Amino acid sequence: ILQDPISSVALLDNRVWMKKTWSARRHFFLRLRKLDLDIATAPGVIPFDVRTKEQFDIDLITYDFPVFSTDWRLGRQFLRVGRGLTLADTLDAGRVEWRTSNGVKVTGFAGSTLHRSDNIDTNVLGFDQGHNNRTFIGIQGEYITEQNHHITGYFLDQNDNSTTADSLQDPFTFNYDSHYAGLCAEGSFGPRTIYTSELVFDDCFVPAEQVM
Repeated sequence: ILQDPISSVALLDNRVWMKKTWSARRHFFLRLRKLDLDIATAPGVIPFDVRTKEQFDIDLITYDFPVFSTDWRLGRQFLRVGRGLTLADTLDAGRVEWRTSNGVKVTGFAGSTLHRSDNIDTNVLGFDQGHNNRTFIGIQGEYITEQNHHITGYFLDQNDNSTTADSLQDPFTFNYDSHYAGLCAEGSFGPRTIYTSELVFDDCFVPAEQVM
């Protein structure tokens, strides 16, 4: 009955990368990207503004190096906590890892979203035009048993510093700050049976005027 707002989508994804390795624990990686989007819309539908998506940009840039018994990574990188339910995104961040020989790994990181990414809150004017600004701080511990079961616990803090494209809109009205505590388990009971689970507790702060 109703015509689809999008009639066709064509995407040309161009990426080039390089890596310089000095040792197993020290290396540099760079990946550049240039997207070309051709989105055809139905008559009467406002064309999508994809300039922030199409701009030539650094996709990933990381420098890995050791500091005593820890491994550090600085730069634009993909980060995930747990199984990615609360965070799985590319951030401008710093990350540190510490491992033991008996299967324990502890990871801490701090980072912020890329301004080219869309704000999950579409009520903020300019949510798809580079006005997404959220910071994340997290710590995660993982233990791998001798039977290769992975048990993971984490805490994640998210702070919303997004701005709006319209000065008449109060950005504080839409700020969403949240804290997450999670517990995950995954592994296998045999060659044909695997299991995954994640339990998350979410504590959020929403401004009073938004609730009203």
